[in-house]
Amino acid sequence: MSRTILSDLIDMSVTLNGVLVPIRSVESALARYVDNLVVWNDDPTFKVSLSGSMTLVHYQGRCLALCCQHQFEGHHEPERVSILDRDGHMCTSSGGMRGMTHTNDTDYTQLVAFDFTEPCAANPSLKARFFNLRKFPADVPSSDVIFIVAAGFPSEDQAPGYRLAEANAIEVVKRILVCRLGSRNDQSADDALLTIRPLQVLNFDPEGMSGGSAFFVLMEDGEPVAYLGGVIVRGGKDALHVIKIGYIQRFLDQIIAEP
Repeated sequence: MSRTILSDLIDMSVTLNGVLVPIRSVESALARYVDNLVVWNDDPTFKVSLSGSMTLVHYQGRCLALCCQHQFEGHHEPERVSILDRDGHMCTSSGGMRGMTHTNDTDYTQLVAFDFTEPCAANPSLKARFFNLRKFPADVPSSDVIFIVAAGFPSEDQAPGYRLAEANAIEVVKRILVCRLGSRNDQSADDALLTIRPLQVLNFDPEGMSGGSAFFVLMEDGEPVAYLGGVIVRGGKDALHVIKIGYIQRFLDQIIAEP
């Protein structure tokens, strides 16, 4: 069914930050800003652990990796969160973490940001992996949402490529899902969340996609336009729950405002 939706738009391009992306390339283009949440270990053999996904954004001069508290609580020290270099051999440590006191009232307080601004200033190729978050979607009718591209790194997919003991290397697997906005009855009582549904029920466990990205493609003035619409907080085989971009913007603005 995802092929049907994209085939219907085959002669069109999607606008992302003012750049036209051909429809045949839109899935990979919208999924490129999600990465593995990597944790540096002291173990000489198993140097890093993989703990799900994170969405990389460049916002008001800061390079920030967004994920969820539950991805490392009780397992990892936040100061060890890193980004794995493209060659799979080097990690760049984060410059600090910002978050909130988590409450059971809303998943908004699950949001966490790791600051990679200083490493990105020294490494332009690293900075290029962060999405330039400068436009936000207006409130639009659900009928204007054409499709959604969600992406992340399910944990069960990573095990075969975790070959540190054998080859001192890691080969990761990214899942890219074409989704639709859930119906009104699907939506959570938590105003911070949106429920989205894969066009086909998943045949794998999406655990590990928390922290992944969800880009919404909307119809604006007759043309498809893509925006970062949220970050995945949890989900199952038939639905994913996403923290809305408006709440993420609020969180980021609080970080920027702090000394």
